[in-house]
Amino acid sequence: MKKHYCLNCQHRLKTDICEKCSFDNSKENLDSLSEHEIKRLCYLQLKQIKSDLNYAYSFLIVGLILLVIGSVFLGLSFRFDVIGLRVFTPTSMEFIVSMITLAVSLGLLTLFCIKFFYNRSRKKFNEEILDKIKNNAKK
Repeated sequence: MKKHYCLNCQHRLKTDICEKCSFDNSKENLDSLSEHEIKRLCYLQLKQIKSDLNYAYSFLIVGLILLVIGSVFLGLSFRFDVIGLRVFTPTSMEFIVSMITLAVSLGLLTLFCIKFFYNRSRKKFNEEILDKIKNNAKK
């Protein structure tokens, strides 16, 4: 089943009328709108999607930085004992910091994936509408 979104607010539709903004997305109403109006709505949504994708990329960058910091602190939690052997010390402050940063990193990377794939599907939907309008204009 194909996903449909509101042209006005990009809310996912269950019926032809959007529950969020009350915009009528039925075929009859969209036929009554001019091509210029539909293009304007799509380009406004693409601009918002681009902003949301940039926001998602910031989660990726911060998550990767915290992943590196967490792995460095995890390496520091292995200490040398009296004989010179490396011993893992889970009660050290380095291990606690590494677990906190790795958990936050995992959360940010998960949030990046959710935002990225959601906005990519919205972008694809708007680009399909613009392509249909472009193909109809050529005919």
